[in-house]
Amino acid sequence: MKMVSTQHLKSLIVLIVIFLLNVSTVYSIYEEEIGVKDWRLLNIGEFERFIELPASENTVIVQSRILNNIDSKYPFYSHILSSLDLNTGDIKWRQILPSQEHSFESLLYDDSLYILTISGGNNIRLWNKKTGSLKWYQKVQSVNDKCEGTITKDQVFLVCGGRDIIEVNKETGQITNQYLALEEITDKPLNIIGNSNQLYQINSDKVEFYQHTKGKKSLDKLKSIEKSLNEELDNWITGTLALNINDIIVTGRTTVHLYRVKQQKHQSFEISQFYEGGSGESVASLSYNGANQFQIQLTQSRVVLLLELSGETIKLVQKVNTKEEDTVPLKVVENGLVTRLIQLSGKNRLLVVSQDWSIKLISEGKVQWSREESLSAILNQEIIDYPQVSDISKLSELEYEFNETTGFFTHFARRLSTQFSSLLHPNRDNTPSTSSSNSISKMIIATTLSGKVFGISNDKGRVIWSFFISNFNNDNLKKLPLESSRMKIFITRKVIHYPPEAVLVYETLRAAGGQKQSRVLMHFNPLDGKKTGDDRIFNSEILHVALLPIQEDHNSHRNLLQIVLNYPVDQPDQPPIVYIHPWNEMTRKQSSVLKDISFYLIKGTQVQGYKIDNMADGKHGGFRPLPTWNLQLPQNQEIIAIGKSNPNEVVQAPALILGNRNLLPKYINRNLISLALYEKSTSQLVIHLLDSVSGEIIKSFVNVYSSSYVSIVHTENSVVYSHFDNYLHKQMISSIDLFEQTVKWNDYHYTPYLSQQEQLLIKHKSFVFPELISTLSLAITPKGITAKTILIGLKSGQILPVDKKFINSRRPYPEEVTPNDAEEGLMPYSPKLNFPPWFYVTYNISIPNLKSITSQGTDLESTSLVFSSGLDLFCTSITPSQPYDILSDDFNHLALILTSIVLLILAMVTKNLKSKYTIDKKWK
Repeated sequence: MKMVSTQHLKSLIVLIVIFLLNVSTVYSIYEEEIGVKDWRLLNIGEFERFIELPASENTVIVQSRILNNIDSKYPFYSHILSSLDLNTGDIKWRQILPSQEHSFESLLYDDSLYILTISGGNNIRLWNKKTGSLKWYQKVQSVNDKCEGTITKDQVFLVCGGRDIIEVNKETGQITNQYLALEEITDKPLNIIGNSNQLYQINSDKVEFYQHTKGKKSLDKLKSIEKSLNEELDNWITGTLALNINDIIVTGRTTVHLYRVKQQKHQSFEISQFYEGGSGESVASLSYNGANQFQIQLTQSRVVLLLELSGETIKLVQKVNTKEEDTVPLKVVENGLVTRLIQLSGKNRLLVVSQDWSIKLISEGKVQWSREESLSAILNQEIIDYPQVSDISKLSELEYEFNETTGFFTHFARRLSTQFSSLLHPNRDNTPSTSSSNSISKMIIATTLSGKVFGISNDKGRVIWSFFISNFNNDNLKKLPLESSRMKIFITRKVIHYPPEAVLVYETLRAAGGQKQSRVLMHFNPLDGKKTGDDRIFNSEILHVALLPIQEDHNSHRNLLQIVLNYPVDQPDQPPIVYIHPWNEMTRKQSSVLKDISFYLIKGTQVQGYKIDNMADGKHGGFRPLPTWNLQLPQNQEIIAIGKSNPNEVVQAPALILGNRNLLPKYINRNLISLALYEKSTSQLVIHLLDSVSGEIIKSFVNVYSSSYVSIVHTENSVVYSHFDNYLHKQMISSIDLFEQTVKWNDYHYTPYLSQQEQLLIKHKSFVFPELISTLSLAITPKGITAKTILIGLKSGQILPVDKKFINSRRPYPEEVTPNDAEEGLMPYSPKLNFPPWFYVTYNISIPNLKSITSQGTDLESTSLVFSSGLDLFCTSITPSQPYDILSDDFNHLALILTSIVLLILAMVTKNLKSKYTIDKKWK
């Protein structure tokens, strides 16, 4: 029996050991939390081409594109393949192609289960049309890697470089045949006719047709149609396409040519046959719409003609005159010109793509659904508060009454009139208020690359309003974005007691007739998107725009705007001119204060500082600045990023309390900027900390073997930047903290930096980050009490909030830790950072092409609103230091009420007992 017991005991021990070896910590995310405090808006980008699947599936496959590195000097496109439900406009599935594939040559469908794409010139993929899953991938090597192709029943047929023929097995993706059809490189390439193995070549005097036979190493010449395209009006070709294996369309400047292969016939149709105002018009573009339909867009009138091959002729199906709103229910003011008009199968269904990137399905003359795809390319965003109820707005007016020095009786009379006005008109101001139970009620204002401006509610991402700037110049993308003036928003009045005001600054396209470009300042109400005044137009280039910390007057609470213009242009040695906006009598009284304003301009590797000096245009508020300093950086280095303080950040404490209870003063300089310079030949990254008022470099940091992709964020006395180390193959994040060794608390200086570097204590440490970083931002809170948190946007599309204590440059090395460090709460330095999965605020989703993160404080100090943009939009609220000022969801409210009632009863009983005891005591 003892033997048996011992054996059972051993077996039990073995089982326990095996169980313990297989036990590990499992991290999980409660999926029911997704969508409770956050929302996500999915986009597909700018429409390029499409394939309509059979009518029974009610689906369209869309090829689109997005602009990567929009905030860099070298932007490029990447492409997207997606499936849209024609009933709702929702995305069924979406595939984002690799960013290094900058072109998309072909999108083909074989009437079965698969879709063929050719991208990046020679990357061939076969997709499942229902699920979007990839069946196979093949990269073709040829004499010229730019390919086009077709998909047949059993193979994929490719033509690369216009002369290299390639066969690919449809099931496996393996290349089965390859040969050169044309020995010499030509500017008249071979083109595939529809989903077939036939090809055509357009020459000056004829169109030649060929056929490829599976397995052969040469083409069979079929026939040729001899007809010159060099007619009197057609002296160049604007486009070619194959409607099917028998019909080819070639557009000249004013003529549409139809080539019938079987009939060996050629027909020509003048544009004026389809459009009465076509005289003097020319074809701007030609595109295929499917089902023997194609569309042409005219150059001058921007008219879109939807044409169809019917029998032996071409007929007009639909005409859209974008200057007349009589064809489809679209508003040109809201959507711009129509760029694509697609006739879908079914009764009276049109898919309309507009200049503002919007996609609309029009059925029976009504808009069935709409997608705002311009939100996939946001340039700039701001978050504002809804104003409080109108009664509270009187508080600022009362405060103004007692700040003025016009005498007691004036104050008394104004106060009486204010009180009577409140009684007679209690709800005179109809501005929206935060009456919702949700404590976070804000508006997100966003400008987009297409020129459309949106007002988005932070509640579920509803678009409240939008307007379109049709003449916005979005071509100039190679300026340094942090200093350019392309469509920026400035909230000139953001106090919660008044309706906010905003100014939109943008550059227009060059007008017809050689007129110069103009720069526009447009005033609008950010709550409803309506214009609130006349535009101010400048004909000179805007070099710099900034919101000044100076108000127009005490009553309006409207901040002034500083605009720096490149004027005069023909005198480069002269300083630019500075305009103050708005300019009126109240602003004129503050001319002396304006002379304390300094700014800087960057031109190439030169950084020039200025200070407002003398009046140059008294009528319009123009000043001539005085150059104060000049910094010439090395010519072999390039400025790739600029960091500056966030104007919305609140500094709660000017010093740190150390473990020994001493104070360590923070070096807080709002004029501190950081310049990231990159030297390509040596892969060297240099970070300069520069005082923008005095122009002196406080400190420089050199990072060797670095990449050129850098992101910088400032917070209080700290600068945090990220870069990739090419030598270690690691993502690095570095922290710089600046402190003052001695400080005179009662002294005031316009710039805290006084060329006394020996008085500064500067700490710097770098950490290895576990993932690639895309962008950095700062979590903003109303009072700055909550722990400083860096919002890190990852290349994977997720957002990770990191407490500043993890990347604190004062973290001591383990062998140098003192009791005072432990008392202060400093963690020992470790070069590697790791964070658990539940730290990510994006849960298990990602934002492709994540570009920017914006944060704003809420009514609760513990909570911050975070809005991020990329291909998709994502918005959520975070609590960096936990919700210390919010009752939890499982808080026992009933127990609190009962306890309060019991305490109230006990207090009343105790009061009566004490009163009775006091009376009885006096009677004794």
